[in-house]
Amino acid sequence: MKRKIGITITLLFVILSTSVAQNLLDGKNYERPKTDSLPKVEKVEIFRDRMLIDVFHSFWLGMPAAVNSNKFNPGVNVSILWDIKKKSQSPFSFGIGAGVNYHTQKSNAIIGIDSRNWITQYNILPQMDTTYKICRLDIVSLYIPLEFRYRHDSGFKFSIGARLGSIVSVAQRYRGKDLSGKNQMVDYKDYQIFNKMKYHFDFYARIGWEGLGIFYSYQLTPLFESGKGPQVSPMSIGISISPF
Repeated sequence: MKRKIGITITLLFVILSTSVAQNLLDGKNYERPKTDSLPKVEKVEIFRDRMLIDVFHSFWLGMPAAVNSNKFNPGVNVSILWDIKKKSQSPFSFGIGAGVNYHTQKSNAIIGIDSRNWITQYNILPQMDTTYKICRLDIVSLYIPLEFRYRHDSGFKFSIGARLGSIVSVAQRYRGKDLSGKNQMVDYKDYQIFNKMKYHFDFYARIGWEGLGIFYSYQLTPLFESGKGPQVSPMSIGISISPF
């Protein structure tokens, strides 16, 4: 897993460096209208959405009725994309690149496995135990986004897209009273989560002005394989920041 994350970070750094260089060239090599009159300088687009940072909260759909989900499940996307235009003055473009996604799922239940049929399930923490501090799933994935974009001269913009991701890590973090019955506090992270999906597929949209926007995404694929675990999936809403 560490090797995959290292490769991804290196890839994002290379794409980011290339995107910055492309952005600088755009500022130097913008086109001027061909006319005999005084040349009119065209507006240089600064916020081309080549780097996007989405900070969001996820609503986990399909959770078992007995599980109490926390009110705030923070997450973040970091994407580096090429902004592809057929015509320099067109308000329409396409974006494609690579990104990293981090989801959290907080609740009062521990992920376990039913040894009789090997089905993943949520095990509710004992009601008498109110001493636990952390009970959370951390999901990390790498993805390829493809989006259609519109930008107006005023700075208004929106985009719709889809992304296909590879889930590289699903880990369970628990800090609280030892659930084995020992009267002691424990703090651990468990990476042995069974029946998790290896990929995810999402639709998403952004709307905003210049470098700020609102982000929404809906994941079509569940966290666990069909028939082998609860069919839970995130719907996320947050803010989007585009430095350039």
